[in-house]
Amino acid sequence: EGGVVGDAAKLRPNVYTAGSLMSCFARSRDAEGALELLREMDEKYGVKPNHVVYSTAISACERSQPPKADVALKLLREATSDPQIEMGHAVVGYNTAISALARVGDWKRAVQLLDEMEEAANGGDVGETTKAAAQSSANKARLLDPAKFNTPAPDEITFGTVMAACERAGEWRQVLRVADRINVKARFDPTFAMDGLTITSALHACQQLGLADDAMRYLDVMKKLGESDHPNTANQRRTNGRASKYARKPLRGPDEVAYRLAISACSRSKPECRWADGIRLLREMQ
Repeated sequence: EGGVVGDAAKLRPNVYTAGSLMSCFARSRDAEGALELLREMDEKYGVKPNHVVYSTAISACERSQPPKADVALKLLREATSDPQIEMGHAVVGYNTAISALARVGDWKRAVQLLDEMEEAANGGDVGETTKAAAQSSANKARLLDPAKFNTPAPDEITFGTVMAACERAGEWRQVLRVADRINVKARFDPTFAMDGLTITSALHACQQLGLADDAMRYLDVMKKLGESDHPNTANQRRTNGRASKYARKPLRGPDEVAYRLAISACSRSKPECRWADGIRLLREMQ
């Protein structure tokens, strides 16, 4: 019996045991506990946090009530400044930080972080579709250090979360600009496409702005979600190649919300109401 105690006394926490405990803090929305563990790992136990631990700590900040968006960004900046942490393999950490910004309505920094991610992933070239956004952020303090920034390319989750941040803030033009960026990327990458959630956000923006033509175009895109060759037919939203078990069941076509938004866009269309298109969509629902 004494031997068992003696062997146990030699055990020390490692990055995996610390990561498991960090997951507990994230699930319990305990940002303070997550931050305390992050500091103790290196200072008390000599265990260096990896990108998984940092991403989970960011998740604790995002889930906190209220969300700690500034702390989440601070942790992301801290992790990306250390090349040994290899945050370039952890798009989930960036997406979670953006989600924290979305939850507090900070759409400007959400868009800015997306811009910086694309710029870093493209070797400094943001492309034609993002130049205007990059120029608008040129006079702002950067969220991450470009000299140390080791990042993955933004994925569908990244773009969708930024759209959600703009949608929550009522920035409808920004919602559609981000949607356009997804569509441009899809031209070069057939596996990259809007899913039901991002299309619904775009439809919401069209409804608020009275853009009937755009609304019907996005509705047509949503109708193709159920086709066998559509890139999102067999997949839910994915993060770093893994489907989230908490993800909502993906749409296979327009639902009642999508049709309602499109019909409302027709009713709000200017200079004249598109009532005939609205009636056609109503009949199509039946």
